[in-house]
Amino acid sequence: MKIEKINTNLPYLQNQINQFLTILTGKEGNISSAQIDALLRNTNTHLFFVFDDDARAVGMITLAIYDLCTGRKAWVEDVVVDNKYQGKGIGRQMMEFIIEFARNEKANTLMLTSRPSRIAANILYQKTGFRQKETNVYQIIL
Repeated sequence: MKIEKINTNLPYLQNQINQFLTILTGKEGNISSAQIDALLRNTNTHLFFVFDDDARAVGMITLAIYDLCTGRKAWVEDVVVDNKYQGKGIGRQMMEFIIEFARNEKANTLMLTSRPSRIAANILYQKTGFRQKETNVYQIIL
């Protein structure tokens, strides 16, 4: 397994991201090529794929890093492993990688959210050092 930062919007990328988003959300992924271009241009957002030994993309993870008055924060999003590869330690490798990447970027806090129904994911996050925070998450769809 190899984890690589995606820097270029290659022809296969849109389809692959949409496949991962479908696995993650249960709804058909619909990221556009323009959205991918914007994501890759943003120096505070980092998209990574995990490739197997045959160079097949088997996982995806995104990290956003930003500076606030309270310090440099990092937020993990889009953590997904292809269904055929789940249970093989890929999720753990991705989380350990992203923790180290955030550390190297001098983030003082790394956060993520996860639906309670994603039992395996929540167990993974706790095993890799994340602690559940007592808080409410609020959202407005704009």
